[in-house]
Order: sequence, then structure tokens, then C-alpha cells
Amino acid sequence: MKQRGLALMLVLFLTAFLLILALGLLQRRAAQYRSANSQAESLKAYELAQAGLESARVRLDKDPSFPPRGEHQQTFSCTEPVYDVDNVSVVGYYQLEIDSRWAKEPYYVLKVTSTGCFPHPDRPEARRKLHGELDLNPSHASYFRWAQWTDDGTL
Repeated sequence: MKQRGLALMLVLFLTAFLLILALGLLQRRAAQYRSANSQAESLKAYELAQAGLESARVRLDKDPSFPPRGEHQQTFSCTEPVYDVDNVSVVGYYQLEIDSRWAKEPYYVLKVTSTGCFPHPDRPEARRKLHGELDLNPSHASYFRWAQWTDDGTL
């Protein structure tokens, strides 16, 4: 009888040990999944921010009335959706801020900030902010090209 009790205790102890080990491995796997998901969302926000910078550059190059300015307005901001290839589904948003205080001589620089927001700017799971300086000097070969840009990383 003592051996049966001892065997039962040993089986229960081994079962509890294996259960604790399995729960620890599951928790570790869940943390890895959350980390990978967070990195994927950050990358999506980064791509959205890049789309915002490129959209601003193209619009500035093609549309002389962009950005719309008031008499004393030197900054402009807007939020735009980015659509999937089906042109129906929204994959995320970018928020543009355009500062034209340095657009005139001698600087000829337009400062553009683009913040990628995934999946929505009001409830973002990930945000990335990129700052760019657009060369506006008409005498440069790089007219309407990025002089430089920086990444603030995940916000």
C-alpha cells in the first residue's frame, strides 16, 4: 500500500512539474508572438510614414497650390488614408505636417514630417515618425528631392 501511495505521489508530482514546464513554454511562445506582431506593426507604420513623405514630395512637385496656405500660414497638416491594391480597403494612415518657414531664400528647404499610423490614427497600435527636408532650390539638380530625412522610430 505504501508503494502505491508513493507511486501516486510521484506521478502527481511529475504531472505538476510537466504542467508547469508546459505553461512556461507557452508563456514564452506568447511573448515571442507579441514581439513579432509588434515589430510587424511598427514596420507597417514605417511604410505608411514613407508613403506620406513620398506623397508630399510628388504633390509639391506636381501641384503649385499644395500645400494650401493662408496669408500668414506657414504650416500645413493633414491626415490621409492609404488604400490597399483594391482601392477600397484602408491599410493605415499617415499624418503630414509641412513647415514652409525655411522655403525662401537663402534656405530653400521645406520641412516635412510624416507619421505613419497603423491601423488608425485615433487608435494606433503602432506609430512611426519620419522627418524630411525637401530641397526647393531651383538651381540644384536635386530640386524637389530629399536633402535628408530621419526616423524617430516607433512612438
